[in-house]
Amino acid sequence: MWGLINATEYDSKNLEQLLMAKFGNLLMSKLLKPCLITTYNLNSKSAFFFTSNENTDKREFYVRDVLRSTSAAPTYFTPAKIKNISKKCIKNPKLSKMINLDGGVFANNPTMCAYAEARNTNYKDRNNNEPSANDLLILSLGTGGRGYNIANKEKSNSWGLLKWAKLVPDLMIDASIDTVAYQMNEIFHSLGPSKSKNYLRINTPDKDRKYAVDMSDASSENIQELLKAGQKTLEYAKTIGLDEFLDGLIDV
Repeated sequence: MWGLINATEYDSKNLEQLLMAKFGNLLMSKLLKPCLITTYNLNSKSAFFFTSNENTDKREFYVRDVLRSTSAAPTYFTPAKIKNISKKCIKNPKLSKMINLDGGVFANNPTMCAYAEARNTNYKDRNNNEPSANDLLILSLGTGGRGYNIANKEKSNSWGLLKWAKLVPDLMIDASIDTVAYQMNEIFHSLGPSKSKNYLRINTPDKDRKYAVDMSDASSENIQELLKAGQKTLEYAKTIGLDEFLDGLIDV
């Protein structure tokens, strides 16, 4: 009954204290490499992208707030209430307030977001400062999310509202992940054989997913299963071209 009233599983204050201890007042604009991080803004009812290549007069954020936002997974943590601390928002505080959710609610596979950001970034320190797909190498790492089972599929025409309500989120998440992987594969295969392997997607094989379905299970037994899965994933990655991909990255 309490879960119907308050569905948040963990105290967000513990996470916020950890982020403060690790990142302090580090700003997004001070990151050493270009970076894009996703969230969903409840105030504007839209996807929002934190980037390190911003006009800091208009948009500036503490890294700790960005990470709090992108990890505010519904039912695990409360939404993140943060502020844009740019000069523009200091003058008009009403513009600064954000209430954010985990970016995974719309971008469980954010590869296409990263691709678009890279294409739209002006690399002033490079000769070719406006890259095309021909200039990119993309390594996409899945999180090893546990696959879900669809029982009694043959009887799906008689499923009730509760059955569909439970299943639809998994269907949408899984389909969106596969769709982005398909799009990226098609983009790079269109460049010809020499460039087709410049995109590599790695995720834990189904047969090696012996860890708990609950992604918050931090028991010592489950941690060991996750470590084993990580090793198996690395072995699998080598069979689909990880070494060749890294060689290409080093050559660049």
